[in-house]
Amino acid sequence: MDPRLDRVLSSLEAQFGAAIDRAEEEAAADLAHSLRQGMSLPEVLAQGSWIALTGAGARTVCEVAKDHVRLEPGNHIVPMTAAVFQRSTEARALRSDRTLTQLLRYETRLGTELCVETDGNSFVGRALTCGEAHVVMASRGRELLVPLAQIRSIKLFRGD
Repeated sequence: MDPRLDRVLSSLEAQFGAAIDRAEEEAAADLAHSLRQGMSLPEVLAQGSWIALTGAGARTVCEVAKDHVRLEPGNHIVPMTAAVFQRSTEARALRSDRTLTQLLRYETRLGTELCVETDGNSFVGRALTCGEAHVVMASRGRELLVPLAQIRSIKLFRGD
């Protein structure tokens, strides 16, 4: 075979191989991008380290649950929809399958004192009961019904 023709064919083969490699890399990147697009908020938060940017300042996320996060030092609970998160280099947070309702029901059994923050109000007291969409608190001689959707953060004050 003519050496010039052999060089042309080798060059075309190399270009074709490089084009296939680029196409495969683009397809893999597109697939990864598509998969990230379909991830839920808890899934995204569970895949890395995060800091929650809340009205109380920036705090490291130490636990990611189904619908809330626990912030350092561990007594601060924030519904996922009530904060903005920033990537961090801290250790990855623990995972939990507990919901905010389950957490509050547990705390009512313990008699934990809470400070519940809403959009402009703060309520301190003991959680008496917790329904699917609300918590009833005893606060300064009165009972308060707080819809869970109104809660921006909860601080737990245990006697331990």
